[in-house]
Amino acid sequence: MLPPPPPPLPPLCPPPPLPVNFTSSDVDRINLALNIHYLQAEFFLHAAFGHGLDKVNAKLAKKGPPPVGGRKAQLSTRMEHVAKELGLQSTGHIRAIHDKLDKQSICRPLLNISVGVWDSLISKALIHNHTEVDGGGSLHFDPYENDANFLIAAYVIPYIGLNTLVDSSNRVTGIQARKLVSGLMGVQAGQDAVIRTLLFEIMENKLPPYNVTVAKLTNLVSDLRHKLDHTRKADEGLSVHQNRGAEKQVNGNLISANDYSMAISRSPQQILQVLYGTGDASVPGLFFPKGANGKIAGIFLKPRRPKL
Repeated sequence: MLPPPPPPLPPLCPPPPLPVNFTSSDVDRINLALNIHYLQAEFFLHAAFGHGLDKVNAKLAKKGPPPVGGRKAQLSTRMEHVAKELGLQSTGHIRAIHDKLDKQSICRPLLNISVGVWDSLISKALIHNHTEVDGGGSLHFDPYENDANFLIAAYVIPYIGLNTLVDSSNRVTGIQARKLVSGLMGVQAGQDAVIRTLLFEIMENKLPPYNVTVAKLTNLVSDLRHKLDHTRKADEGLSVHQNRGAEKQVNGNLISANDYSMAISRSPQQILQVLYGTGDASVPGLFFPKGANGKIAGIFLKPRRPKL
């Protein structure tokens, strides 16, 4: 009598999927962040050198239009070094993204970094909070005029970039995408911390003719960003109520963070609402008069009606 046949072997598990460096969604999210790195690089480079990427490394612009309105700032030697380092670091970030994404990376969008745009932003922050200018005069905020104004302007940009990267870090899945985002995020957080620290040193100084201290103006800018992105927890200036400080024990706010002292994210839509200054991701403006580049920004842009 023959022995019974052996039991059938269990089905083989399918091989694990091959690792992917960048998914299409990863590319889209990193390109959204690249818009902000372009903005950072152009503002800081112009403030430091009087010129931007077109002279520092023209190929990184990928034939995108030159920015509008940038110029060399009247800075102390110390602050000029800050502008140089942040501008050149942002240039390195752009280069890293281009090297990794290759032909899938976006070109430089049209950027407006003129005095008029910055004046409009700070005016909105003051008006939104019903803050009057000393003597009832007109506000003329020029980020290129002195160290303090430059730092207030610098306060606006890297933190938004950090919010973008924190959001992306939770969503990108490719191996190289995660490495790239984490590397960018670490330096971006450092840049924001440097700017906030420098502002913290002068936080009690008044900024004529704005009738506010440096700390108050950072709070007003953060309040405006809340209004634009329709949240109340993604942004904080240098001075907060004690119940919003670290472990509810301090009212200074050297680093903006959530209740667990962790980095805060913003969604792509919220990022565009702030960068456009319109509170609407489908309506470009402020730093991006024609909108940001890339698939994510394009999804939100309303189709333009042809002129009759």
